[in-house]
Amino acid sequence: MNRFTYAFGLRIDRAALLVLAFAFLSVTIIGCTPGSIIPLGAKLQNADNAFDEAETTEVRDDDPEKMEKNRQRQQERYDKAMTLYLEVIERDTKGKYAQRAHYQIARIYKRRYDWDKATEHYQAIVALDPTGYYANEAKAGTANIRKNREVIKAKRAEYQNYKALYEDSPTDETFNIAAEALYEVARAYESLENHTEAIRNYERMVEEFPEHPKAPQAQFQI
Repeated sequence: MNRFTYAFGLRIDRAALLVLAFAFLSVTIIGCTPGSIIPLGAKLQNADNAFDEAETTEVRDDDPEKMEKNRQRQQERYDKAMTLYLEVIERDTKGKYAQRAHYQIARIYKRRYDWDKATEHYQAIVALDPTGYYANEAKAGTANIRKNREVIKAKRAEYQNYKALYEDSPTDETFNIAAEALYEVARAYESLENHTEAIRNYERMVEEFPEHPKAPQAQFQI
């Protein structure tokens, strides 16, 4: 009886050790913890899927109420993606998954026109791996944000100043400078992937300067 009990207990101990070993391997290999059993790769894929759903959400609608609902639905999907990306970063603070998550979060902040937050996540990527693929993309993204924000600020002021001058005393020079400046504002927003503001400024260009040579191109961009 004692021999049977001892053998049975030994088998239980071995089984427990196997369970512990499997748990340890899960934590080591796929980043699983007792409270989080989804592999990081799968969680990142779920986040990417949520991001893609947000990206493909049709927002524009002739009905303002429906358009607002579409915008809310899109933001909810971005929120879901953001939450999943942040969970990836929390579990993989220095790995390749974290770099991709930071990159995608920066894209979300760009969609929300929060350039400072986007830049923060770009900088986080560079801090993790200064010479990697995502670091190169992050550096380019940071430079693009800085450049186009400066263009928007300068060209918007130029447009406002020369439009006022044109309205006060119309000349070909003030007409062209104001129109060109507004067109550059629209292009800068487009480069920042802020398509809402890009379209708004292209539409203003067509409406205010229909005879300018770039008005057809602005209409095409819309």
